[in-house]
Amino acid sequence: HNMFMKFNKDDILWWWGRQDAFEKAAEQYKEQEFVIAYHETLYLDCGLGNLVGNGSWCGTYKTWKNVYNTQMPNNDRVIGASVVLFSELINDENIESVIWPRTSSLSEVVWSNQKEVYETKIVNRLGAQSYRLMQRGLRSSPITTQACLRDIKSCFKDYRI
Repeated sequence: HNMFMKFNKDDILWWWGRQDAFEKAAEQYKEQEFVIAYHETLYLDCGLGNLVGNGSWCGTYKTWKNVYNTQMPNNDRVIGASVVLFSELINDENIESVIWPRTSSLSEVVWSNQKEVYETKIVNRLGAQSYRLMQRGLRSSPITTQACLRDIKSCFKDYRI
């Protein structure tokens, strides 16, 4: 008995689930391409608590570094990735600062041919992107403190992340 849904060959599937469970889906749906959203690193609601003020079922807050460390599967049928954000504790006042700059971090992972592995360079780029967003009137959470952005090597080392 096959309990999986049937899809057309040209359907693109959005995978939201555990990273270690993706390969089973890819095996089941051999003809489809995927956009992935791992809840371990790409579920932005994590760490915000729940509707009654208790902890999140999905663990701690996912920082820009958690997002950046998302491991894209070695699978030619994965054509992208997305973050996930529901609206339990999101409103017009905080949505942008919850999304930015963590989505900028994911963009680097998905759209770059090779991940930059030196933390100082990543922080420089993400800090500059956050600044550009704020200059355009968007609310973006800081990457780090202003002092660290002015003297990045005092806070971050040139090591591979």
